[in-house]
Amino acid sequence: MRGYDRGKAARMIEEEREAMHALAGRGTEAENARRVLIPRPRGLEDSSRYWSVYMVFEHLGIVNRLIASTITGLGAGRAPERAVGTAEVKPSPDAGPRALEAFDASCAAVNAAMDALSSPRTEVRAPHPWFGPLDAASWHFMAGFHTRLHRKQIESILRYR
Repeated sequence: MRGYDRGKAARMIEEEREAMHALAGRGTEAENARRVLIPRPRGLEDSSRYWSVYMVFEHLGIVNRLIASTITGLGAGRAPERAVGTAEVKPSPDAGPRALEAFDASCAAVNAAMDALSSPRTEVRAPHPWFGPLDAASWHFMAGFHTRLHRKQIESILRYR
């Protein structure tokens, strides 16, 4: 990925995190826990169309923790043996408000993992299930891009609830 900028990638994660909290603030706890079937947005798996707002936050917390761990491993010269499958990052239908705190911590973990690296362009790469082998910089960018995709999912959930 050309044009990677660590500061921009970190800001994107933070801006998307704040936007998602603002969206979650529009609903009550019961509304945010209610699953809503939405039309399939571009880039979203069909199996992710029937989620609640809290499920989206839980999914992002799971994925971001994995990304932070991947970045740390790549910085140490280690790559995971395999790509994590999409079934392994699905949220619980019972996800609740605690998912927001876990999501916040996971965003901070991604940026902290990247900040700990002297160089974002790691020679070792880790497999992404859709995009193939990525270096640490690409994983960092992917975290913000992925969060943006799911912010759009929350916007759709709010429109259809």
